[in-house]
Amino acid sequence: IGGHGDEVTVIDSQIAYNDGNQSGGGIYNEGSRLELDSADIRGNSALQEGGGIIS
Repeated sequence: IGGHGDEVTVIDSQIAYNDGNQSGGGIYNEGSRLELDSADIRGNSALQEGGGIIS
């Protein structure tokens, strides 16, 4: 999880990261702001192989 923006805010969120389930994936924020409000993000290699959220 890396951010290059001005502000990254996580409010009441649940981010589950497992290297075995989410290989090469993650949340990458290059914008100015990334807000997760009551979000549930789970990585699974079968569904998200080398992917992520790019804003």
